[in-house]
Amino acid sequence: MTSFLFLQRFDNGEAAPIPYDDVMSLLRRHGTARHWPLDTEVTFGPDTIAPSCTVIGDAASGVACIAFERPRYDAALRALAWECIERFGCTVFDGTLLGVGTPPGRLDALPPPLRAACAAGARQIASIGQLWSHDTAPGAVAAAPALHYRNPNGTGRGMQLFDWIDSDAHQVGLVIGMRPQACNSATLRVLRNLELRVDAALGANPAYRCEYRHACIEVARLLKSSPAPGVLKHSDSIDHPSWSETAPSAGFVMNRALSARAGAEAGRLATQVRERYNMTLDLSAASIDLLAPLLDKVHALVRRERASHAADMPYVSALAASWAARAGSYLGAVIARCIGAQWGYCLHGAPSEPALRTHRGGICFPHLLVLDHIVNGASDNLAQRMRQLTLIHASNTARADDVAANVPALCQMLLTRLPHAPLDFSLASLRHVDAYLAQRGAIAAQDEARMVMACGAYLGEVVRTNAAAPDAWQWTNYDDAAALHPRFAQQQPREAGARGLLDSAAGMAFPLAQAALALAGQGKLRAYARQLIHGDDTPVLGPDEINDWPGDPVMAGALDEVRAALVRWRGVANKDDFEVLRGADPGWLAADPLGVILEGQLDLLAEGTVVWGAMVQANTLLFAPGLDDCPGDLLYSRDPHFDSRPQALKRIARAVSAHKSETAAGAFRIIGRNLAAETVRSFDLPVPDLLTDQEVLMSSYMMFRKHLPGRILGGGGFPVLIHHEVRAVMIVPDWFWPPHLLKMWNTGQFS
Repeated sequence: MTSFLFLQRFDNGEAAPIPYDDVMSLLRRHGTARHWPLDTEVTFGPDTIAPSCTVIGDAASGVACIAFERPRYDAALRALAWECIERFGCTVFDGTLLGVGTPPGRLDALPPPLRAACAAGARQIASIGQLWSHDTAPGAVAAAPALHYRNPNGTGRGMQLFDWIDSDAHQVGLVIGMRPQACNSATLRVLRNLELRVDAALGANPAYRCEYRHACIEVARLLKSSPAPGVLKHSDSIDHPSWSETAPSAGFVMNRALSARAGAEAGRLATQVRERYNMTLDLSAASIDLLAPLLDKVHALVRRERASHAADMPYVSALAASWAARAGSYLGAVIARCIGAQWGYCLHGAPSEPALRTHRGGICFPHLLVLDHIVNGASDNLAQRMRQLTLIHASNTARADDVAANVPALCQMLLTRLPHAPLDFSLASLRHVDAYLAQRGAIAAQDEARMVMACGAYLGEVVRTNAAAPDAWQWTNYDDAAALHPRFAQQQPREAGARGLLDSAAGMAFPLAQAALALAGQGKLRAYARQLIHGDDTPVLGPDEINDWPGDPVMAGALDEVRAALVRWRGVANKDDFEVLRGADPGWLAADPLGVILEGQLDLLAEGTVVWGAMVQANTLLFAPGLDDCPGDLLYSRDPHFDSRPQALKRIARAVSAHKSETAAGAFRIIGRNLAAETVRSFDLPVPDLLTDQEVLMSSYMMFRKHLPGRILGGGGFPVLIHHEVRAVMIVPDWFWPPHLLKMWNTGQFS
């Protein structure tokens, strides 16, 4: 999503100008500036502050807005934003309105719609540390697709970033997450500048078109009615026939590890307060009334610390930060327990800031709320904020029935019950949970309800963790869902399997109900998860078929004989023996990525591991007598499961081959398109887990006829050599094949 961090000064609910020369003097200390396209563009060094910054205004009218596009919430941006707050009285807010920060005493200066729409509530920023408590780590920002162009701004970036790109369709896209309440004439002009940069990038890449998707279509309407920047030469953005409204994004990702860390920190605070102050913090809402006076004392200490430092220098208190970290975790634990919420992170805004999403959809940042009390004192009293949160965000679900907030604990319950099973929240790991539920006698009758909830929570987390988008699914409780969607309550009765559920833009899922069915012998959790993750296009072949494929001791024995023959040969072979088996360059191979096999053959023959391979595709010339050596693609696996199941590997290869297409999509997109291109080489591409739980890899290979029985490709399976330091694979020369394997090949049993 294309995000913005805005800095504006507000007076009496309206944007007010800031001295242009002063703003530019500040920004030029961090980057370079030039007037283009409509206003002034500022660019910074790589991986700091933001890819670009737009300054709306000029020396005559003043600065109406400073906007950072795709901001990096690092220390440099914090320092810059803090100086704007201190010197110019700026308000800091992101386009999604997850956070709004004003100088002290200026909350009432905000436009009422903006203040009311702020998801976490507008905050008074009196210290640089209040802006965000966690910096984005270097390199943590994912690279965005881009089109390169000659930027008329000589100091500007020579590329325009996008949110997605389809190179085959020559289409790029921007997803604008701004909310209408963040729009005013200056912030809309920021978007107009963005349009002009996109137009220039499309001019340099005329085959491409751009689609604009808006989280709120009202923003698109406001943008269209704002003053036009002129004629866009290479884009129809001015009329916006390509505008669309993207599916609403929750923008929140629940995080199990964060929940565990916060719980541990909350426990440490309770111990600290009991030992030092003889007070009991029992995770009740009332305990915040006991915590608030302690924060008043910390506030007084921090004020004394601040007074001893130069007034014109930013000051970050280590004492305030440590109390905010621990007391913020405690506050979050209380909110989750008493109001109803889940720990996680927001995709928009500062991505490392611990957040809570209440069951009513609100967002709050507990560490920052504590920090506000420590810095601002009585004007941001934590006990009052807790009462406001309770009034606005209290869940409709009885506290004893809150499944959504307890998902991490329920998952931990299952992990404790199955300590030796590799429960890593992968789709494959559900095989172990299915096996556990199938042993009904292993679960005591009095434990059934608890373990169904634990297995259902784990199932839901597998779905959520492996979904295409990290925020695609959100946990909720039945009563909260019913309050938000009255029709849902009419269609779905309130029963045990619906107490906790997953909600998405496409619909709802009931993992707890599915766990109960699995315990009763009706269905598998893994099949249910595959359907939710991959949709209706899930292949008929699946992991169950491969896992249950009967082993063939004859084939396992044949592979062992090949391995033994190769070991014996290695013990006596000399350089000439290796050269006899070495395939030659047909004239084009050395310049091909597959040419690594020319030298790699020696390592494969000397040290390679023998496993079964299964052909995915090969040049048709190989199926008839001839002299040409040709490339192809095959599957192999290091997993011993396939030592006695080469036919299962061939079955997977047929399923992979069926997805050969220039328009392959989803899990088979890369493999399918590589196969269709035929000249594109693949090296160790994982086969999607829709087909198998085991690791199966696809690689291109060179079929040297001298290695084949009869010098012709007569089967779809064969022993191959792999090596951890050689990208390519090769067929084991037929010299090492046992007689019965040669007979099977020659009689077509491998076809």
